[in-house]
Amino acid sequence: MANQAQYKQLREQTEASLSRIHEANPESYIREKELGSLSNFKEIEGLINKILNLYGSINIEDVIDLPFDLQRAFTNHLNDALQRLQELAEYDPNQNNAQRRTQLINNIESNYGNYYTHTLPVLVNKLLTGNDLEGRKGQLDNFISEYKSRLNKDATESQEKLQQIEKVLQNVEDSAAESGVVKYAELFADESSDHETKATKWLQASFWLIGIVIVAATLLILLFPDEESSTGEIVQYTITKVIILSSLFIALSICTRNYKAHKHNAVLNKHRQNALSTFETFVSAAGEDEPTKNAVLLEATHTIFSNQQTGYLMNGNDNEGPNKIVEIFKNVSSKPE
Repeated sequence: MANQAQYKQLREQTEASLSRIHEANPESYIREKELGSLSNFKEIEGLINKILNLYGSINIEDVIDLPFDLQRAFTNHLNDALQRLQELAEYDPNQNNAQRRTQLINNIESNYGNYYTHTLPVLVNKLLTGNDLEGRKGQLDNFISEYKSRLNKDATESQEKLQQIEKVLQNVEDSAAESGVVKYAELFADESSDHETKATKWLQASFWLIGIVIVAATLLILLFPDEESSTGEIVQYTITKVIILSSLFIALSICTRNYKAHKHNAVLNKHRQNALSTFETFVSAAGEDEPTKNAVLLEATHTIFSNQQTGYLMNGNDNEGPNKIVEIFKNVSSKPE
């Protein structure tokens, strides 16, 4: 147990250290003007002020009633804080490197918790033994009231900000959806253009084949065997004519079938493009009417994914015309002389 001499010596040390920290000037440790923007300690200005305020609120009368061990622990950490601050005041960038500056900053940051922990008993003792306990209670009530008021204000502002954010997100989603609709409309437009080009080529091929059929039929009629030709020659000529004309009509059938298929796809994709291009207009016109929006969406989906009738494909009956022509030639070739 400490004796009176030890108590007296510790009190003198504590009082001297408290006097030093009461007289301290934060700028002498931050040194913003003296060291410049690269070497000053502006980044820990908050911690420096916290340390000075922590010890600056304490007088020697708040410490002397504490047990010796608590007083000694408080004084030791107070002296450590003064030493750390003095190191900041004595730092010279011309003699110390940047690593030393970082070390000084880390020392302040890592030791602040210990300063606060060993000062807490002094603060509690000051509060319990002070004459202004009721005043402090009133200040605490005012602080709580102010805190609640600020909390309600922040909650209101947060709700307004949240509504604004939700509105912005909705606008972004609408823009993204509109961009997606435009993108897919362009895809169908490209597909329609591609099929239209191919349909034009097959139509040109069909016209060429019609001309070839006419020329071939004319030549075959003009080259028909005369009356002096034998039955074998006539049969051979007839079979050759049937094969040539059948081949030409089959080729013509393929060209017209491909033309109709590509033309059908071109018209169908153009219709899909128009549906997507006008989709946003109808949805916007519907406003907040969800049933109408759903109906527009359903119809647009039906238009995109269903196989609409265009008039170029007649439920598979297009193939009957050329096949009937081939059947006619087959029947003619099979008749007896």
